[in-house]
Amino acid sequence: MKNIKFNANPKLKQLIPNDKRDSLNQTNLLHPVCHAELVSVSQFKFTHKQNRIEILKQVQHDTRKQSILLDNKLFSKQTLNFWLTLKLISLLILTTTSLFSKKINTKNYIESLYKTTSGFSIPQDDRANVNKYGSATYGEITYESLKTLLDDLKPKTNDVFYDLGSGVGKVAVQATLDYRFKKSFGIELSEDRHNKANKIRTKLKKDKKIKTHHNLFFCHQNIAETNLKQATIIFMCSTCYPKKLMKTLTDKFTKLRKGTRILTLKSLPTNKKSKKTLNVFKLIKKYNLEMTWSKSSPVYLYKVI
Repeated sequence: MKNIKFNANPKLKQLIPNDKRDSLNQTNLLHPVCHAELVSVSQFKFTHKQNRIEILKQVQHDTRKQSILLDNKLFSKQTLNFWLTLKLISLLILTTTSLFSKKINTKNYIESLYKTTSGFSIPQDDRANVNKYGSATYGEITYESLKTLLDDLKPKTNDVFYDLGSGVGKVAVQATLDYRFKKSFGIELSEDRHNKANKIRTKLKKDKKIKTHHNLFFCHQNIAETNLKQATIIFMCSTCYPKKLMKTLTDKFTKLRKGTRILTLKSLPTNKKSKKTLNVFKLIKKYNLEMTWSKSSPVYLYKVI
């Protein structure tokens, strides 16, 4: 019978009394509770970081008949496997709970940010200027409804988000806090609403909720003139957008990169005479979701093909 090489594992050597080593070699046992293979675990570490579980395990075989050495204690393989299963289950529960809590906390945080900030009322001269190019009528998508849309789209870290007609910035803020967009942009023509959005952005920076290299931007601009070259996901609360503006935007969207996804509360107009417009967009899905003015409003998801 092959002898056990105690020198290969100093920890194992310390655990076994000198007067027991010969008998262990003879009986081929290392410990009364251990009849499985002996494995020296030099590292066994659980790391919970950024919702990932890393299990680092290094094993060293000392002999044919081996048990498990962990934290200076001997365990049977079955005992360790049972312990590992319980540990994994607890970590998975912790991860899921952490993600759920983050969403709840984000909603509460956004509500606190906008407790004294609203886009429903703006100065008359500001309203008149917005109405020249579009519509100053104001409404918002709810937190839960936007979450439904973006969860469905599964944004990636290289996605760039645009909210066209961003008001006081709630949609762009939620997109930034809840999802890992490379950048988020809010484009708004109303100067009053734009200024309020930038004040919110300042609060986010103060609370260290956005990165120092800036991944959230608010632009005071006409959405019909916005450069959308970077965009991969676009949202428009477009219920009250006039036909002329919708046509201008649709023509603009024909130049977007393939794969860009567009969420709009008003369907994109299709010009049957123009094969270009007709063949560029594919309607992927239609939702019915809650807004501040309705319990069920249509939202159309298009993809540039």
